[in-house]
Amino acid sequence: MNETTFTSFSDRIPASLKDFTPFAKASDRNTWNSISDEFRNFILKQAENALQILRSKGWPQLNISLWHDFYKNGNRVNFENHHFNRRTLLIILVLAECFEHKGRFLEDITDGIFLICEESGWHLPAHNSYTRDTPQLPYPDSSRPIFELFAGETANLLSLTWYLLKEELDADSPMICERIQYELERRIITPYLTEHFWWMGNDDEPMCNWTPWCTQNALLAAFILPHSDELRKKILQKAFYSLDCFLKDYGEDGCCSEGAEYYRHAGLTFYNACDIINRVTDKLTESVYSIPKIKNIAEYILNMNIPHSEYFFNFADCSPRAGKSGAREFLFGKAVHSDALCSFAADQWKASSTEEKLFNLTADKLSQSNMYYTLQSIFADKEILEGLQKKTEPLSRNIWYKSIGVFIVHKGIFSAAAKAGNNADSHNHNDTGSFILYKNGEPFIIDVGVENYTQKTFSPQRYEIWTMQSSYHNLPELNGIMQQDGKEFRAEEVKTEENSISMNIAKAYPSSAGVKSYSRRISVSEEGLDIDDSIVFNDKDRALTVMNLMVKEKPLVNSSSMTITVGTTGSIRVKTDASETDISVEPIEIADSRLRRTWPETIYRIKIKAENASEIKLTAK
Repeated sequence: MNETTFTSFSDRIPASLKDFTPFAKASDRNTWNSISDEFRNFILKQAENALQILRSKGWPQLNISLWHDFYKNGNRVNFENHHFNRRTLLIILVLAECFEHKGRFLEDITDGIFLICEESGWHLPAHNSYTRDTPQLPYPDSSRPIFELFAGETANLLSLTWYLLKEELDADSPMICERIQYELERRIITPYLTEHFWWMGNDDEPMCNWTPWCTQNALLAAFILPHSDELRKKILQKAFYSLDCFLKDYGEDGCCSEGAEYYRHAGLTFYNACDIINRVTDKLTESVYSIPKIKNIAEYILNMNIPHSEYFFNFADCSPRAGKSGAREFLFGKAVHSDALCSFAADQWKASSTEEKLFNLTADKLSQSNMYYTLQSIFADKEILEGLQKKTEPLSRNIWYKSIGVFIVHKGIFSAAAKAGNNADSHNHNDTGSFILYKNGEPFIIDVGVENYTQKTFSPQRYEIWTMQSSYHNLPELNGIMQQDGKEFRAEEVKTEENSISMNIAKAYPSSAGVKSYSRRISVSEEGLDIDDSIVFNDKDRALTVMNLMVKEKPLVNSSSMTITVGTTGSIRVKTDASETDISVEPIEIADSRLRRTWPETIYRIKIKAENASEIKLTAK
């Protein structure tokens, strides 16, 4: 590992470290009474609904049979729905008590606290292993807690509940907060210091969003609850190493290989970890914000946005509806002195519903309830609204993310992105050479995204899932062969110009495809998008190309003119030198709930079958 941005501060940690006191406690009535009625009324209404649920149905039950569903049949949703709903109910009740402060919610809050403290494991069944990429165990081992993403999220929630309401809970009994402390020590602090979980980093081992996300929550637990300076120093030193391990996998351009949706779990949790560190160490690492790479990480999200739209370019396991930006993006922009990011976040904040502001909704809605992010939103609101008065024009620029191979062009009413790189990104889909096109801010030629996660999603059978396959991206099958996964399956001879990118994607396919060279040029103008493909097969008697195009609206094919009209969005003109060209349309029913948050009941795959073709040209306008 070459980067030592944070570990270089290890020998300069102050002898005395501050408690982390991020927000006003519930007892600070002047501050809580000054918060926007928009938030107060929304949370209190949600809390009334929560009380009705609790009175009629009780708290969601996490039966061990739900846990075992994942091990038996790969179903993640049954357990996770109950897990996340239980925590969301507690978040709403805690916030409601902070706003109202009459004790009306304290008994139910105590119920929620003890239910969570009594769970066999805070982690998810899908993460129930101790070594990376090994099979999950059938049941949680309470004697050896696993610290993963959602154990960390639970620590986040209980730490802040302790912080906000300790005085009020202690008035009932100190045992409530003592139980929180006991469980946080047992399940989070001790494992963090004594175990090595893969996301902590190990030399050049690849990291992902787990690293800053878990680190953020370890820091919250260590610095909100009382701990010795000696223990906190050990926490910081371990966090420094992990954050450097995370940064090593980013190029200088700051591109997130996991996509725009995962930026919220990667770049923004990295910012929160930095912010906590600086606030408890008298700004020890604040100079990190001046590093260009860190600013590039921050601004990635606005570059992936389709201008004047709620959509984002969405390669990998990312939804095109990756969630509106808000408080965290604004604060990160402020830290790295990016007026463009602050303005972008403020604009999206203004366009967000109250629920979106408070709960950071994305296509993966359930997992976004996070007490810390909600509090950041509540307490940053006034500053963001002031930022709207200092509006600067958001960036809308062509950009080449060389580190991952993502190229973005905006021309007139068209916005397009292309993917070079290779098929080994974190949350990878086999999509080398694919592209996405938006027209007037609406999806035209699309990347479908990913279905709800199951046991199969992160297993050796991942590429049996249709959404992961190159044939369900905007790519050809060559002699009936799709692309394969792995770093060796890549684009070569990549060149970019102002409004175009070219590459040879032959190596993205296995040798069985029988292709010697497949040159693709993608160019964008104010008239639309042009795809120019040149193909050289090894054997002219085995030369079949089937081009796939994914679209949202129903296409109508005019075979005589080789034109495809795609709903009301636009048209695609096809030209080939093939001995025979056939265009067909395949409807694809969308039943998965995660995909249905973005797409209608039916989307479509256009299949352009070209025999003995050496040239295929597509024009979308």
